[in-house]
This record gives sequence, C-alpha cells and structure tokens, in this order.
Amino acid sequence: MMENHLHAHVPIILFIFLSLSLPQTIKSQVLLQECPGAKDPSYHDKIDLLLAELLSKSNHTSYFNYTVGVAPDVLYGLYMCRGDISMQRCHACLQDAVPSIKKICPDNVEATVWYVDCTLRYANRTIFSNADSNVWGGKGQPSGQGTANQYAKDFGGQLSNLMRPLMEDAARSSPKHFAINKSDISTVATLYGLVQCLPDTRYGDCQGCLVEGYKHFAECCNDSFWGQMFLRGCNLMFSIDPIFDESALPPTDSRSLEDPTLTGDGRPEDLPKNSSVRVSG
Repeated sequence: MMENHLHAHVPIILFIFLSLSLPQTIKSQVLLQECPGAKDPSYHDKIDLLLAELLSKSNHTSYFNYTVGVAPDVLYGLYMCRGDISMQRCHACLQDAVPSIKKICPDNVEATVWYVDCTLRYANRTIFSNADSNVWGGKGQPSGQGTANQYAKDFGGQLSNLMRPLMEDAARSSPKHFAINKSDISTVATLYGLVQCLPDTRYGDCQGCLVEGYKHFAECCNDSFWGQMFLRGCNLMFSIDPIFDESALPPTDSRSLEDPTLTGDGRPEDLPKNSSVRVSG
C-alpha cells in the first residue's frame, strides 16, 4: 500500500512515487494538484476559453502557452507533455487534465495539475519562461519490494552518475529541454533516468530547477528504486524499470556519463558553489 502525505504548512514539499510500474489507470489519474489562487467567478469564461485553446493544440505540439484577456485581467496558461511520448498520448493526457483542473480548482485564478504524461497550469500572473522550482506533494514507499541497494552497490552514487549529466543535457538542449538515458548499474539491473524543463526557459533557470529537484531526491530517496519529482518548472524521474522507449535514446557515443563539464563534487561548473547535486551512497 502506498502512503501519501501532504504537508500544506511546508513551503517546499517532496513528491515521490515509488513503484516498479505504472499501469494505465495511474497515467490517467491526477498525481498532484495545486490551487494556490483565490476563487474569482469573473475568471470563469476566461478559464474555459484558455483551457479549450490549450486542449486544441495538444494534438500537434508537446508544449504550448496561451494568453486570454486584456491587462490587468489577463490569464496565462500552458501545458507540457513528456518529451518522449506521442501526440496521441499527449492529447489523451490533456483530455483528462482539462476537466480535472476545472473540477479540482473551480474558478481559481491559479491552478496546476500534474500527471505522469503532462502538466497543465494557468495563473493570473505571468508564468512563461519561468522555471519555478517550488515543489508540492508527498512521498510513497513500496511495500515488501526491497530497497535500491539490493540492485546495485552504492545505488545513490550510480543514480548521481546517471542523473547529473542528464540535467546538464536537458538544460543545454534548447528548445526542448528534455533528456533521457540509461546505465547498467550491475549485472542484473539497469537504471533509467528522465529529466525535463519547460521548453521556453533559459539554460540557467532550467538547470537551477533540476538541481533543486534533485537535491530532494538526495534527501529522501537513496533507498528507493523508483522516484519521480514534479516541480512547477521541471520534472525528474528514475527507475530500475524502463520508463521510456529505448529507441528514443541518443547514440551511445554522444555523451559519456562521466561528464567533463561537471566538477568532482558533482556540481556543474557554472552553478553557484552552494548548489550541490551530488547524492551520497
């Protein structure tokens, strides 16, 4: 049984799902929601118009932002689908997300819902080109499924070796800001990683969001073999089970996991000294 704890009084909260697989029913469920804005019925029509426009675009592009209204009564909205999924799957996720966000946060002037395949967000303040690193949620532990270290010695170090270069790749891969890779961590286990930022964010903002999310992996999940972190501006995921289509992987010689752009302590060279992304085993 998965335990899920929400702590509304904590400004930064971890959101980790730990499981060996995600059935289709989980993919179509809201994993996390946030309704921080006040309710304002005068925004009802704007919200409907905005969400309808976003949904209509999800057949054609994995990311889109849109604005409704005239200043000062403007509503900003966006969605982001995972960079490795089909447009059909992206659209299916938005078909679930649009009615859900209206039901969960009716007439709120700001709202976000997170799914496995997509994020949908709107606010009455600008949210574009903004890799907001606030984290909301809870964490779950698998029951009777062991710990990460049964799959590899120093699992935390292996996770670090996989995820650190991925964060750098995603930050630099404008405009998509998406990266995946895998690593054989023992003779019996492979570790898969996926990271993504909002496509319209700058390199430094994307990198900072991913580093912030990854620090929480280090704090909570060294013994976990499946984890997912949702922030407003980026997502991170790792698993010992495949979490993406391996045909989408970059060529094996395109990048080494021992990334020369990273310093010995696991910190990208151009990050501030106090921003560490290292995971201790």
